Amino acid sequence: MRTVLLAASMLTMIGASVQGGDQVRMKVSPLVALAPATLVVRVTVQPDARNRRVEISAESDQFYRSSELPLDGERAPRTNQLEFRAVPRGAYKVRAIVYGATELVSEVGADVTVIGEDDGQ
Repeated sequence: MRTVLLAASMLTMIGASVQGGDQVRMKVSPLVALAPATLVVRVTVQPDARNRRVEISAESDQFYRSSELPLDGERAPRTNQLEFRAVPRGAYKVRAIVYGATELVSEVGADVTVIGEDDGQ
């Protein structure tokens, strides 16, 4: 158990940066955390007249949380950051999806693991 906690605490400082085409990039930190976790998601969206909103979500078999931010086309801020707090144990898919008025523009995803104290026993 002590080894699992030590490894998890070392990995909590590691994040991942992933890219979805030329339109959207996402950095999630940490990739492995102890429950209840705080996941920090930073999404960078290239300015484009089509961009109307970005949906950022964290989903596991037993938990779902999302946030939607409006984008004002080419005038929207390039970078948005949010935190998902008190995320329980589970294997998560974190996604950022950029939508236009009627279509999906770009999507990116990353895998995150939140472990509990009884994991690894």
